[in-house]
Amino acid sequence: MKKKIIVTILAVIFILSAMSTASFVQADGYEVLSSLNMTPINQEKITDAYGMEIMATTFAKGTPNNAPVALYVINHNGEYPDTQTTDEEIVSWLLDEGYIVLVLDYQDNPLAISPNIETSVQAIRISIMKSKTYMGGLSFNKNATYVLPAGYKIERDIVYFEMATQSSQEGIDNFVNYWNKGTKTSSKTNNLHKKILDKFGSEYIVEETKVENGSDVVYYVVTDKIRAQKWEDIIMADGSKMTAEDTQLKMDIIYPAAPSKEVPVAVLAASGSPRNSSTASTSHADRIQHTGFLFRGYATVCYDHEYYPYDNLDVGGWGHSEPSYTIQGYDGVKTHTAAIRCIKYHADEFGYSKTKIGVFGHSKSSFSSLLSNPTSESLLENSGACPSIGLKDMFYLEYKDGTPINADIACAYHSMGNGSGRYASYLTSSNVPTIICCGQKDTGTGCNYWEAEKAAYIRSGIEFLAIPMEDEGHTYPIGYDTVYDYDRYIAFCQFFDYYLKDAAPTLLYTSARDGQLKDLITTKNPVGSHTSSAKTEAWSIVEGDTLFVQFVAPVTEWSFLEAVSLKDGNGTEVEGTWYAQGSGNKWIFDGKLVDGQKYTLTVADNTAKDKYGRTVEEGITVEFTK
Repeated sequence: MKKKIIVTILAVIFILSAMSTASFVQADGYEVLSSLNMTPINQEKITDAYGMEIMATTFAKGTPNNAPVALYVINHNGEYPDTQTTDEEIVSWLLDEGYIVLVLDYQDNPLAISPNIETSVQAIRISIMKSKTYMGGLSFNKNATYVLPAGYKIERDIVYFEMATQSSQEGIDNFVNYWNKGTKTSSKTNNLHKKILDKFGSEYIVEETKVENGSDVVYYVVTDKIRAQKWEDIIMADGSKMTAEDTQLKMDIIYPAAPSKEVPVAVLAASGSPRNSSTASTSHADRIQHTGFLFRGYATVCYDHEYYPYDNLDVGGWGHSEPSYTIQGYDGVKTHTAAIRCIKYHADEFGYSKTKIGVFGHSKSSFSSLLSNPTSESLLENSGACPSIGLKDMFYLEYKDGTPINADIACAYHSMGNGSGRYASYLTSSNVPTIICCGQKDTGTGCNYWEAEKAAYIRSGIEFLAIPMEDEGHTYPIGYDTVYDYDRYIAFCQFFDYYLKDAAPTLLYTSARDGQLKDLITTKNPVGSHTSSAKTEAWSIVEGDTLFVQFVAPVTEWSFLEAVSLKDGNGTEVEGTWYAQGSGNKWIFDGKLVDGQKYTLTVADNTAKDKYGRTVEEGITVEFTK
């Protein structure tokens, strides 16, 4: 689909946050998508950080009030799963659905490919959320901005779980008790009862200050006015009593309107509220995965974190509170498996695959990692309860023809959170391929078990990729790894492409870099500790004597041995053995390398193959000194 918006423009200069200096011009005459028969609200030319010129044209019907925004991206050079539906049809549909539509025309710029395109669009999206740019003064909801590449549509707020009717009694009792419990804190940040006190006053909450160990400690005590005997007694942020609808968890699905074939699905377990906010990772500046998958030909899903209903901003709650906010300890298995069954139920309707599903979750929503276990629906909850109790009350247990729906997925990613730390409870030799990740600068405890986790994945024998990030903190794979000379985000995408799109395997990096061997090691303190009191591991980059080759996915032994060559400075093949670590995407050399000797490592192009016969197209040649 190559429909263009043709514009006439006048010049004005502005600075676009998170992008390069950009210029725009207000047009005094328009030629727009022909069948719309509408005058744009606003039109500007943007020059992004890559030097691409984008025509940004805003459309709306009537006078929107707190409307959702669709960033509809045309003439990019990513994938187009739908080549039948016209841009006019989809933009008209979006307008009828009440969206403000910002059409972003990349004018077939050859640079408008992944990862440039998602980075560029994400910067524009953030500018809208922060500065209300491009909206022409229209009223919109900053937490309801959505990216739709050409040919894509969206279905929002699909309910997949309802705590009032589907949670365990223990889970409901848990959030009712936390509502009633007086909260002790030395900091008022993210304190539920402080929020209630500020809004409704002391008739709801009594604030008391006491001296404890020589320090002032603030207590909040719930009064009889809001003390709850049951969940229906709880008060939402607008002063109304909680309803069953307030306890619902929902998801948004973005999909090609009429794909030429089934597309894979990339599923984000949201880690914040609202689920589409920057904290939920859909519109975070350095978390471009959810947007990026769309330009790689996927359908995408973002589903709610299992927040206490009164913490969930999407249903009118008070917002994230500490130290408790989630039912995942009591009903996390039920909620995450319910989300997958819901996605599968709608597969035929939205034209995506029921089997090519990958899930990624970070921080609190790394709990989604339990889905990597093929028997995830029978795993015990953290509380020790069996989630199958009450399973008959769940939504989407069967397809429309009565066939049971399971929660199986094809691959997964998780990092630095409750699920990652729980790996020992769900990791088996049957788990699906998984990326694990940890950033050294994580200020929490997300890396305390990193070495033990890696060792467990190696022992399991499953196909996995470990991504250590010595220069990043509590975030997704991002940035350029200067130790091993590869792009972490691209590696993330290649992993999902391999398992969900049947792409060929790729060679990521070797440990021979910058003329010498390098290795990433950790000082463990202590290995396997999951407690908040444990110190974050101290990481260091050191020269080592381990020579290895890392692929995104396993290649066969015979093809790797045919592809690899290690020669000394005289051109003589070095004696030694290459052996596979774990599942076989990492190959390690066991042989004697002489200090001061120069070596040449070569992995030939188009030689190493995976078990399906798919060939690693691009090899590598690197010279180094031991």
